[in-house]
Amino acid sequence: MKKNLICAVCAAAAMFISTVASSQMTYGGRLGLNLANISGDYGDSEAPGMLTSFYVGGVLNYELSDKLSLAPELNFSVKGATSNFETSFTILDITTSTKTDVKSSMSYLEIPVNVGFKFSDALSVKAGPYVGLLMGAKTTGTSETTVAGVTTSTDIDDDSKEGLAGTDFGINVGLAYAMESGFGVEARFSQGLSNIYDIDGMDDTFSNRVISVGVFYLLGN
Repeated sequence: MKKNLICAVCAAAAMFISTVASSQMTYGGRLGLNLANISGDYGDSEAPGMLTSFYVGGVLNYELSDKLSLAPELNFSVKGATSNFETSFTILDITTSTKTDVKSSMSYLEIPVNVGFKFSDALSVKAGPYVGLLMGAKTTGTSETTVAGVTTSTDIDDDSKEGLAGTDFGINVGLAYAMESGFGVEARFSQGLSNIYDIDGMDDTFSNRVISVGVFYLLGN
């Protein structure tokens, strides 16, 4: 039984490789805008705001049939969020307040593998998993503290990856419109399925969430 199962898997893999190898291939680049955020349970705390960033990468597109395609990609994508919060307390009629504005960004080298379905020669829907390797992280912003009416400002600039998971994986789905010239436009939604933080004792899960809009150019038609 086990031997038959292994043979069936190998046969299916061989058929898939043969189909991909014999299919028409196009290749090119993609570039666009990320509207990134971090999803999770924030309880009574204010949820973070969107971070405007970018992605750039390359794609191989295999036409498996008139309707189906397989498109592995290699992308550099910046994700993260923005946070704004204030605290205030009064002791002996002296009020101390703090206002902090922070932008947190994480840079990933990502490999999505999308399956595409064509509605027409130009319009297609794509969906599939992705896995990302954390390349860097940066937190910037300012913190203003006011005590008895006197305000001091402190700059925040930290590029440590401490407390962040080294990998990220999730799923994405999107639409693409390709023109005969090879140029095209695309829109995509990505939702992480893993926790972006790696902190001992942390039970809550916070994941990357990104809306992307961009352009691409394919060669080899």
